Amino acid sequence: MTLTQLRAFLAIADIGNMTRAAERLHVAQPALSKTLANLEQELGVALFDRQGRRLQLNAFGKVLLERSKRVFSELEQAKQQLTDMASNNAGHVTVGVTTSQILPNIFVDYLSQHTDVKFKLFQVAGRYEIARQLRDGVFDLCITSCRLHNCRVTTLSQNENCSPKSYS
Repeated sequence: MTLTQLRAFLAIADIGNMTRAAERLHVAQPALSKTLANLEQELGVALFDRQGRRLQLNAFGKVLLERSKRVFSELEQAKQQLTDMASNNAGHVTVGVTTSQILPNIFVDYLSQHTDVKFKLFQVAGRYEIARQLRDGVFDLCITSCRLHNCRVTTLSQNENCSPKSYS
């Protein structure tokens, strides 16, 4: 399985139409059809249910879609890590949050004392999605009011001393 095949698969899955997916990828439709056919042959399963010109992911396709997204997420993280290393800019922290209302209070003191650290913040809807992205390494840490299961986490309640200084 190649990255080209996975990119083609992702475009088809996203659009649901071979012709429009080919247009998005700037390739000929027959070439895209052949790429998908080769991928399905290599995997030994059909990835789509064909309904006329409409392509709908089947159970096999849904599994590959989820895994493919992880592959490209990992590649993007690798690219970012290499860029950071090359520019000697390793002080980036990626943070996922379910609510951004508490962020100023948490980061203000820390950032004033650690000017070399940069935070990238992403707001995520829902505890299941933020837990998945934390487990997948999309985030270095997350801040949420929801309890996360199946994650290695440290939980701080409002009753504990949660001042930014306690994070240093």
